[in-house]
Amino acid sequence: MLPREIWGNWILAAICSEGREQELQITTEPDGGDGVIWDPATSIGWRMEHVLIPPHRPGDNRTTEEKIIQAANKKQQKDGAQYAKGKVLLVLNESGTGERCHPTAVARALPANDFNETWVVTPDEFAHRSVTYAATRLELTAAQAPIYKVYINSLFTQWRCRQIQ
Repeated sequence: MLPREIWGNWILAAICSEGREQELQITTEPDGGDGVIWDPATSIGWRMEHVLIPPHRPGDNRTTEEKIIQAANKKQQKDGAQYAKGKVLLVLNESGTGERCHPTAVARALPANDFNETWVVTPDEFAHRSVTYAATRLELTAAQAPIYKVYINSLFTQWRCRQIQ
């Protein structure tokens, strides 16, 4: 796994561990994929697939929402259903434009695909010697895509997650 894949998997595992007695774990995938988020309580794992939205480049006039949709489509088209089926797609948004993204609009515009779930993880704030990440699951739940924040202290010794939408 690449460091960004480990980091993305950890963020998602932290969010999905909320309210569980035993935290989810991240591990490598035996066939060399983008890792697995593992539930030791049930012995069930979620195979991960990642795609990166790189930092913004001058002249690229696409919105963040367009970039997310294009990135998800790119992964779906890689090898179709046989490639995507049974995996969780994580879009790591490093565009850094500061543009406000509307996850519910992205979830509505995202074409059908074969991934079990699609998540977007974005660095949100670096302040007071801590870091915050935002993550959203591109699925309409209660008419809105859920958004979570993961707050991590500077020593990486404490973190907390909170659903904000």
